[in-house]
Amino acid sequence: MKLDNKGWGLQELLVGIGVLLFCLLLIVSLINRNFRRLSESMGNNSTNNSTDQKRPVQNEEEKEYKSYKDIEAAMEKAASAYNATIYGDELQEGDNITVTIKSLIRDKYIEPIHDIKDSKVTCSGYVTFIKERNKVTYSPYLKCGSRYKTKGYLERLDAEIE
Repeated sequence: MKLDNKGWGLQELLVGIGVLLFCLLLIVSLINRNFRRLSESMGNNSTNNSTDQKRPVQNEEEKEYKSYKDIEAAMEKAASAYNATIYGDELQEGDNITVTIKSLIRDKYIEPIHDIKDSKVTCSGYVTFIKERNKVTYSPYLKCGSRYKTKGYLERLDAEIE
């Protein structure tokens, strides 16, 4: 049989298989990373438990606040911890995020909040944060029954999306 060198040899075949395996490995890695991010952003972190270790767990009794401004400051601090855990460096310029007190309580960033004048009234609210010029600005909005409501509070943003 006469060989005319018009086909692929073993060397070319192995190089081609190597390139295909590298591409396949890269694609699987990217898909895995994106699914992990999606899972973390949905709060369903079954693939990586490291964020659970970062969450501040409140073992103390409910904190007694002296003013509504103290409550808003605690909401801001909880939203900052939430941002660091959930988004971290992934927060992009111009991103505007809203997180409700219910979500912060559920994920153990803050304890349930009661009105400073009537402990039977549970407060609700949300914190919005936006990244502008590499700085994150937090804006807490609180509603405690009919006694107090932060200026600019919007009821529709206080509803938790399921």
